[in-house]
Amino acid sequence: MTFFYEFSALSHYKLPIATLYAPQFLDEKLKIETFIRRDFNLLNRYGFGISYRNFGFFWYSINVEEEFVNLFSIGISLLSIGSNAIYEYPNRINFGLGFHREFLNFSICAYTLINRFSYFCTFSEYKSAFFGFDIFLEKGYEMEYKIFFSYKLNQTSSISIGYGTNTNGFSIGYRYKFLIFNYFYHSYLGDSFGVRLYYEI
Repeated sequence: MTFFYEFSALSHYKLPIATLYAPQFLDEKLKIETFIRRDFNLLNRYGFGISYRNFGFFWYSINVEEEFVNLFSIGISLLSIGSNAIYEYPNRINFGLGFHREFLNFSICAYTLINRFSYFCTFSEYKSAFFGFDIFLEKGYEMEYKIFFSYKLNQTSSISIGYGTNTNGFSIGYRYKFLIFNYFYHSYLGDSFGVRLYYEI
């Protein structure tokens, strides 16, 4: 997999990394994001993205020993419809399409990356709380289910937790101002930690 094992469209809701796998969530604000992670003493992950006025760009890199995988994505969102082009260096390009609609007190969304994977999600926001559920299907693999919950403690901090059946693992996050700290647990690979810098106007 070249995407985060803990990936959920909901965990990256309206962040620049949405340019990769949830471009329908890009919005009008200027946002900048960068991160670094080391997973299970096996993988190094890096990323940088920027989004503004429904456009976004993101670079995502995975390093395993001497091998690098680099992804570059350009995305756009108009009228709750998002599309993106993803270039996997040096010789593969792919395209994705997604949508986001409000329905009663819930929102629904869907996305597909051609010949790779698709997901459907539903979520609801109420005051300081956000809860969502998505169904994820990668080509050649069984269907997976993910849940995500976050709660805004105050104007500068929030907590989040997510669980996915693909790893029987979970993630916990804490955000303070422009810093986001994450802990990830994988059922057989163990523990992992990450830090993000995130800024928006």
